[in-house]
Amino acid sequence: MYRFILALAVSSAVLLQPASAQDYQEATWMENNPSIAIYESDIQENGSFAIEMLSGANWVKTDYVKSGDPIRLLMVNGGFVPKAEIIIENSRTLVPVRIISEILGAKVEWDGNARTVEISDRGVLINLKIGSADASAGGKAYTLDAPAKIFSDRTYVPIRFIAEALGAEVGYIDNLSDAPGYHGRYPQGKPPFTIATVERSNSKPQYTAEDGLSSVKEASAKTYQQVVDYLEETSRAFDDIDKDYDSQSIIYTGKNLGRYYIYQLEGFEEFQIYFNTFTGAIYSQKAALPFFYIDEGFINIGWLYQ
Repeated sequence: MYRFILALAVSSAVLLQPASAQDYQEATWMENNPSIAIYESDIQENGSFAIEMLSGANWVKTDYVKSGDPIRLLMVNGGFVPKAEIIIENSRTLVPVRIISEILGAKVEWDGNARTVEISDRGVLINLKIGSADASAGGKAYTLDAPAKIFSDRTYVPIRFIAEALGAEVGYIDNLSDAPGYHGRYPQGKPPFTIATVERSNSKPQYTAEDGLSSVKEASAKTYQQVVDYLEETSRAFDDIDKDYDSQSIIYTGKNLGRYYIYQLEGFEEFQIYFNTFTGAIYSQKAALPFFYIDEGFINIGWLYQ
């Protein structure tokens, strides 16, 4: 396998620093924004997980996960949602009703006396009652596996029922080893890691998996040339440690992260590559930082040869 050395010389603009409680900032959801970083922080003696997202042009710390707690992320229309605070009830995923509904453009009304939630959008009316498995959507009655509930003064609803009633598609990754962007170097025994994705758009994807593969291969060729140039500048060449690789040996995995096709480069499979089917932008797991870090651009393979 290729040499891997954490890039201690990464500039401060790139290397994420340990978080503190004072660093916490608010961020808003942005469509087509999968840029995210999760790394162990020193704000507690036993460790915690700081979640950082790209808000506008700046990286901001949006949440902290206590040591041992699950890491649960929500992506809607290609963008991670700050402070989604997902909970699991009867093996079903619940999210705050206003987060999922308002991002999808729906209107939410709460009746405190009747303890009911009404969600309306595009002529569809959804009704739920706190603590009840009975619900309705579009005039049809449903029985929920997990009823709406109040948790930490927020109203939670089953994400799949709400999203699908609003015409969205739901995906779910429930295994850390399957999570795109997780490259397996984190110590054993860390928290469960899940990602829920919701997709609903007024437009259709503009790019096919073949389009994405062509674009990713082009980016890979440019990165390969940068590696070759770097080795020449440092009077080095590919050898048994710094192995050569085929920049065009890339496959579409057949898997998606929401609206992103997922690709793999042979020899660097743990650093997955994501192609936005709506915008054509390329994102990838970054090789220089630990645990979970996705940002725009092809894999920064050059760091592996430092």
